[in-house]
Amino acid sequence: KLFAFLSYASIFIGFPLWIIPMVTKNDAYSLQHAKHAAGAWLIWLFSWVIVMFMMTCGGIVLGVVTFGLGSILTLCCLPLPFLPWITMIHGFILVANDRWDAPLGSFGIGEMLFGSVKIEPPKN
Repeated sequence: KLFAFLSYASIFIGFPLWIIPMVTKNDAYSLQHAKHAAGAWLIWLFSWVIVMFMMTCGGIVLGVVTFGLGSILTLCCLPLPFLPWITMIHGFILVANDRWDAPLGSFGIGEMLFGSVKIEPPKN
C-alpha cells in the first residue's frame, strides 16, 4: 500500500516515483496504481510543456497583435497544468479505501502505455 501512495505522490514531488513498483513488480495492488499514476504523471508533464509553449509563443504573438491587452488571456492557461493533481488526489483516496479502480481523469493512459505489464487482482 505504501508504494501505491508513493506512486501518486510523484506529481507533488516532481520525480517519477511510480517507477519503483514498476521495477519491483512484487505487489499487484501497487503495480495497478503505479500504472494509473504513470499515466497521470505523463499528462502532467506534457501539460506543463504545452502551457509553457502557449505562454511564451502565444503570449508574445497575442500581445503584439492586441498591443499588450491579449497577453492577459494567456493567464487563463495557468491552471491547466494543475488539473492532473485532481487525478492524484483521487488516487490517494482510492488507495486509502483499498479500491482497484482507476482515478478520475486518468483516461486509461496508464493502461495503454503499460498494458503489457500483467496484473492479476485478488480473487474475492
